[in-house]
Amino acid sequence: MPGQTDCNGGADCHMTREEKAAYARAYYNAHREEIAVYNRAYYVAHREEVAAYNRAYYAAHREERRAQKRAYYAAKREEIAAYNRAYYAANRDKRMAVHREELLAYNRAYHEAHREERRAYSRAYYAAHREEILARRLARYAAEQQKSS
Repeated sequence: MPGQTDCNGGADCHMTREEKAAYARAYYNAHREEIAVYNRAYYVAHREEVAAYNRAYYAAHREERRAQKRAYYAAKREEIAAYNRAYYAANRDKRMAVHREELLAYNRAYHEAHREERRAYSRAYYAAHREEILARRLARYAAEQQKSS
């Protein structure tokens, strides 16, 4: 609530929450370098304790963080997918240009190495689905004839 104080009997009972926040920001901005030096020195002196605390906290809250991430990505799924599609489309030429020759060489080599295998598969598929394929062709031909008349 605006104007409310956090009075716990200390010397700062005369300040509102907003005034305290403004004072803290001003103090931080005025002493930024000193605070950074102090924090670095503290971290260096207590590196093992800080690392142990971080590991313990990470282990204790792993599932909570995973649930938060799942909820975040579920809520943002469409937005993220749209961004990824736009990025992919915008940078497709750049990606292709980098590896174009390699991709073409790989595709040619794969094509040569598997030519007979692919031909055998095609022949087997055609033999197994001959009637279905012919029916589709006849239907397409009939539709074209009807369209042209």
